[in-house]
Amino acid sequence: MAKMKIEKKIKSLVDILNEVHFINTYSSCEGHYKSVNPDDHRANVLFDIKEGYENALEEMIASVLSRTAMYWSETTIRMMKSFYVMPEHRKLRHFYELYIRPFNQDSSPREKRDNTDKAIKLVVDAVKKYIEGQNAL
Repeated sequence: MAKMKIEKKIKSLVDILNEVHFINTYSSCEGHYKSVNPDDHRANVLFDIKEGYENALEEMIASVLSRTAMYWSETTIRMMKSFYVMPEHRKLRHFYELYIRPFNQDSSPREKRDNTDKAIKLVVDAVKKYIEGQNAL
């Protein structure tokens, strides 16, 4: 499968998530704050995990969210599991998403970009700390 180009401002987050041995990222967006579509006003990374690693993912989520909680008044940082059904398969499927969105949607595009970039760095640092803690075990 051909590798997709990863946008510059989200690349560090995609790279560190791919260092977590049970995560495989497959889509990302750095956020586009000049867009008229409010769905573009966020950064995200979509990923799957290896079977049997749900508890490990929950531990990582708790670690990352607790390390980034001080920034929640400026940016929403979430990790979610979403479910869907493809019409041709009619089988329930899911994906995981790490989602970063500026808290104040009335801010200027520049302020939203700055807040998102700061949050991406905080999440990257938090995932690094998680990995370091796992390596120390």
